[in-house]
Amino acid sequence: MKIGYVYSTSKTTIDSQIDILKKDGTDHIFYPKEYTKMVNSLKSGDTLIIKSLQSLQKTTKELVKMVELLTKKEVEIKSIEDNLYINHLTANMLLIFFKAGRENRIAEHNLKTIRTIEEAQHMWAGGKHKKKEIAQKLGIARPTLYKYLKMELPDLI
Repeated sequence: MKIGYVYSTSKTTIDSQIDILKKDGTDHIFYPKEYTKMVNSLKSGDTLIIKSLQSLQKTTKELVKMVELLTKKEVEIKSIEDNLYINHLTANMLLIFFKAGRENRIAEHNLKTIRTIEEAQHMWAGGKHKKKEIAQKLGIARPTLYKYLKMELPDLI
């Protein structure tokens, strides 16, 4: 069975999505308030048709969980705007890309934090700056600065 799901954003109207999903031959369309009902009704062999992957979840982490859940249920996903067709064979590769992207963002955030800690400690050790000034220059709260000044970087790396 072809199941459609529509969502609403400031960019996208529900009516335009319904037209797109109907042209694709959906048997039934669920609306945003019916999200849980839609997920629970999907069964093996169904195809979920959506305008874009954005309609499933707001964050990459939530999207990964949803794709995992649907592929475990043996539900295929067709994203019209993204030109993607996800089934149990392609889902694993897609999930690897999603997870790698998320891990890279986490690594970049951690590296930025380590650099901020190093700079805070360097500025404080130089004795030319007050804690309030260091916190302002680095764009961090003073309690965070106090925590950073106590840290030993070898423990973080």
